[in-house]
Amino acid sequence: MENAERREAFSHASTFSVHRSPLAASRRWLLPSLKDALFVALVAAPFLRNPSGVLSDGDIGWHIRNGEEILRTLTVPRTDPFSFTRYAQPWISFEWLSDAVFGWAHAHAGLTGVAVLAHLLFALTFVLLFRRLLADAGHVVLALALTLLAAAASSIHLLARPHLFTLLAAVVWSMVLDRVTREGRPRFLWWCLPLMLVWVNVHGGFYVGLALAAIYAAGHLLTAMTTRDPDLAAAARRLARAYALALGGCLAVTLVNPYGFHLHEYLLGYLQSRSLMDGIAEFMSPDFHRFPLQAFEALLLASLAALAVAPRTISWTEGLLLLTWTHLALFSVRHVPLYTVVVSPIIARQLAQPLERLAASAGRGRAFSRWLPALARHSRALAAFERRLDGVGYLVLAAIVAVTLSVASEHGWRTGWPRGAFGRGDFPVSAADAMDSAGVPARLFTTDSWAGYLVYRFHPRYRAFFDGRHAFYGPALVRDYDRVLRLQPGWDRILAAHQITAILLPVGYTSAEALSVVPGWRAVHRDDQAVLFVRGTQ
Repeated sequence: MENAERREAFSHASTFSVHRSPLAASRRWLLPSLKDALFVALVAAPFLRNPSGVLSDGDIGWHIRNGEEILRTLTVPRTDPFSFTRYAQPWISFEWLSDAVFGWAHAHAGLTGVAVLAHLLFALTFVLLFRRLLADAGHVVLALALTLLAAAASSIHLLARPHLFTLLAAVVWSMVLDRVTREGRPRFLWWCLPLMLVWVNVHGGFYVGLALAAIYAAGHLLTAMTTRDPDLAAAARRLARAYALALGGCLAVTLVNPYGFHLHEYLLGYLQSRSLMDGIAEFMSPDFHRFPLQAFEALLLASLAALAVAPRTISWTEGLLLLTWTHLALFSVRHVPLYTVVVSPIIARQLAQPLERLAASAGRGRAFSRWLPALARHSRALAAFERRLDGVGYLVLAAIVAVTLSVASEHGWRTGWPRGAFGRGDFPVSAADAMDSAGVPARLFTTDSWAGYLVYRFHPRYRAFFDGRHAFYGPALVRDYDRVLRLQPGWDRILAAHQITAILLPVGYTSAEALSVVPGWRAVHRDDQAVLFVRGTQ
């Protein structure tokens, strides 16, 4: 939006605005804003509807137990404590800091606290995205629509897992990089160093930050090489050099972790393993028949429309960001949430001017009805008003209320606050209750997700054959796990080699029905969710 248009927006905001006075200054902090309402909605709507929804991935079970052990010993694990197939073998817990946070939340507020923490992280991520979109586009309706689409698409990974920290970090990181480009002041890049120090210890997704810094450096270098404006070329070279230096500094910071350069060996080996990538669902391409991914499809179409109708040409940096993250999101559903937070600002900037032109055209009565100019006018007014309400008091208050109610509920207070739990529709809760009474089998085979739940329920009494740490177990054990799960040829030899005495499977699995007629195995527990088999007459 041009300066004149911005002045017009502020003039339209006069109906709502507060005058510059001590009282007005206090109103900026006391009046609730759209971002406050968005934050509350993103926390309350999914949590109150299904407080256990973010706990539908069993991996959070071993994350919690690992975090509790870290807090108890004040050391990070060096060997595996959770399996019998690789017990006491070297293990790199690359998400140790986020595990400690989840462990702390669980210690004070149980699974409800873990669920609330996940929702708070998710809501904060998209409130920050909304603020950035509003600043870039100056159009409330556009910013809000893109934010809701991004949140909907990202909800495919709305799970209590460490990747939520990466999604939040990616938004903050992008805001820093973009501010440097917009204001031409590289000193803001110093913020990348402490952010990377935290990021490298909470989740392996810190490579996203390195990739974004590299893209910004390359984009400005290409600008310097292709522009005919000597002043622009000089400024672009200066920024490219600053981004490259920041990238080098951040690479050095990634070594500040409990495992040093071995962390990179572990993660790069994982990412380069084709067998692991092909066998893990979140690395598969998106399925556009499901609603959350239909929101992603809408963003894809919006990006195409933005490129088609926008009068401004995108920069080299924007083009590289768009190409890179579109490719990654189409290649792997795991990258869809990252696509939404990286690409949405580009879409907002591209569509802002075309929307203004549509409103102006409608105002002259040539193409559109009269409501479109009014919508644009009120949207600008709300945007101006929203920018002046820069307080975060209601966000902090909402977070405090949610945390306080979770802690009180965990300690027996009758608050009426929903309780988080591992749902009976997702996990073998009844079967675990039965095993708790009769004794947990020492050598039990089950699905990777259920193994995480059983670690949560029974650690250290229970150790898993295989759980969600696919990279740790390696391709050979992944193949053995899959062969047993599907009862493929050789499955019985694998069980014999590992001295498996019990198998716990979901009722709907074909292998569960087949195992019921295999000699030497008998079902000792069956419910609507799971069936437990034991060898012989145990």
